[in-house]
Formats: sequence, structure tokens, C-alpha cells
Amino acid sequence: RPLSSAASGAEGKNVGGAGTTFRGRRRFYKEVTIKPREADGGFGVALDGRNLRTPHRNELVVPSQALARAIANEWDSQVESIQPSAMPLMTLACTALDLVEARRETVENELLKFLHTDTLLFPGHPDETEKQLLKLQRLHWTPLVNWASSTYGHLNVCHDVGIELHPQATFDAVRSELDAMTIWQFAAAEYLAAGCKSIIIPLALFRRHISVTEAVLASRVEEEHQMKQWGLVEGGHDVDRAHINAQVAAGAVFLGLVTPI
Repeated sequence: RPLSSAASGAEGKNVGGAGTTFRGRRRFYKEVTIKPREADGGFGVALDGRNLRTPHRNELVVPSQALARAIANEWDSQVESIQPSAMPLMTLACTALDLVEARRETVENELLKFLHTDTLLFPGHPDETEKQLLKLQRLHWTPLVNWASSTYGHLNVCHDVGIELHPQATFDAVRSELDAMTIWQFAAAEYLAAGCKSIIIPLALFRRHISVTEAVLASRVEEEHQMKQWGLVEGGHDVDRAHINAQVAAGAVFLGLVTPI
């Protein structure tokens, strides 16, 4: 089961906690501020002076002022009713604080499974795939696979029915990368892997090897090709495109705000 979390309730001098939810609730606060913390060097976010808490009642303290400002902007952008789905950075911060440490080993093993089923490792067969799709796969996928192979170790690519297991050294190198991530980086990596159906894309974003736009293009090669071939279905393809664009962008922005340059 993947990591997941959301913004929630309000009580006492803190806002947030178990048992209640903000979803659909009318905006009840006037001012959103950030609070630097001398004790740990972190930054909190407050609604009318009351500190935000996560659903598991942890105080919302993030590692960078930039991320705190971004989360504060999400809260300040809520107009009449509060929609957690419009606050992906808040959701990711709650996930990092509430769930990463408790389920890190399990989720890490799931992420490593992506290494064997990664979308980028399954290009179409030259004899059975349209030339334009093959061209797009080679344009957006092949450079990323080559980069990952040179960074972490050899990766086998499926050219027929099955795919050979990658060398253990490659798995070990990727595991070491995941182990070294902070809870914030790890939460973003899991979020991106789920959206992209790939672990290579999040790792490339983590290493600042690709941009958000390049990540989105790599994750939607087949869908975009189908849309060009058969046309866009309104209410279907356009919604899917907007959703993955928003998910990848949010994950990449969050990752960038918690990863020192």
C-alpha cells in the first residue's frame, strides 16, 4: 500500500489532527503566516496564529522556508471552501511527517520492484510498433535509461516477451540512493513513481538530470501518441493529462524545495 496522507481538522491552539477533516469546509481563517523555529531550524505554517498539524497530530514543520511559503500559499489560495486536492505540497509534507518512517522499508521494497517493471524499460518491438511511437520512445526513454545505467548500473531492456533480471549491484545502488534520501525526498520519490509508473524518472528528477517538462513527456509517451492517432476525448484524455501534469509538477517542485542545490 503506497504512502498517503491529507490535510485535516482543527482544535485548540493548533490546526489539524486526527478525527476531523477540512475537505469541503468553508474557509474559517483570515491570515496565513510562516513561523521560523530557532530550536530545530525548521519552518511552521499557521492559520490566524495557530500552528498547523498533520492528521497524525505531528506539528507541521518543514525543512525550508521556501517550502513553508509554498504551503502557506496553498492555504491562502483556498477561497470559499477548502479543497485538500488543491494542496499537493501540504499533502506531501503530511505524508513525510506521518508515514515515511513507519512504512519506509515496505515502500522502499515496492519502489525497487518498479526497477523491474519500469515503463521506460518496455519499448515497443520494432516489428510490431508504429514507427512514430518508436521514435518518441527513443527520444524520451532511451536517454533516461542510458543515464540510469551509467549512474546506478546496467539495466536490461525488454525487446521481446520478458525481461532479464537486472544485476544485484544495480538494485543495491538504487537502494542506497533511496536509503540516503530524507523523509521529504522519499515521500516525493514515492509520489512521483506512482504517477509516472517509473522509478527512473523520479531518480532523474532527484539528481536534477531532467526538468519537470521532460519528466511529464517521458511519463506520457504512449498516451500522447494515442491521442495524436485517434484524437482527444474530452472529459477523458484531457483530464488524465491535466492530472499527471499536476502530479509530476507537484512532486518535482516539492523535491526541489527539500533538496539543497
